[in-house]
Amino acid sequence: MPLAGRTIGIPTAFYVDDLDADVAEALDTAIVTLAKAGARIVPVTLPDQPALSAASTLILLSEAAAFHAHWLETRPQDYGEQVRGRIENGFAIPAVRYLEALRWRGPALAAHNAAVAGIDAVLAPAAPMPAPTIAETDLGGAPNAEAMIQRLTRFTRPVNYLGLPAVSIPAGFTATGLPVGLQLIGRAFEEDVLLSIGAAFQRETDFHMQMPEAT
Repeated sequence: MPLAGRTIGIPTAFYVDDLDADVAEALDTAIVTLAKAGARIVPVTLPDQPALSAASTLILLSEAAAFHAHWLETRPQDYGEQVRGRIENGFAIPAVRYLEALRWRGPALAAHNAAVAGIDAVLAPAAPMPAPTIAETDLGGAPNAEAMIQRLTRFTRPVNYLGLPAVSIPAGFTATGLPVGLQLIGRAFEEDVLLSIGAAFQRETDFHMQMPEAT
């Protein structure tokens, strides 16, 4: 069995909250597939995920505002309304909050490592919903544009904040043919473990071989 000896954790909260039905079904199916391939499936409680997500957003917006400040001042018309609005939010973040977010990363990573001790990878949705259409994400400067982006990236921000490796794997399709993705989250510098688990999953499935019809 290709995954014999591997232990995969399934989050008990956050990553399984507010999922579209297609994503929840894909996750359940993937768990069965990995178990049949020999993996031991265990529940895992990952600490402070909403706070990690918020810290990641704070750092991202602060650094984006600092990086783009000159061009936003001299050529704002070259930015799309939605992108410009998101970056400009970073100018309102106090430096003390940015530094606090940076300093918390070490303790947060230590807490995460303690939670996943003995686990080779965590399996979670890459997003709580299937891939959105262009129309669903191209919302200009509307307030709901930020809400869409926050929901779409909610499950990847904690991983990015902690600096951990993760790999997205195709895991199914909706009834209308939109792809659903899951992610395998690993320990620092153990990309090889994630890739071996992902490769084993793809040997058991054919989602990665399916292509949309060209029109």
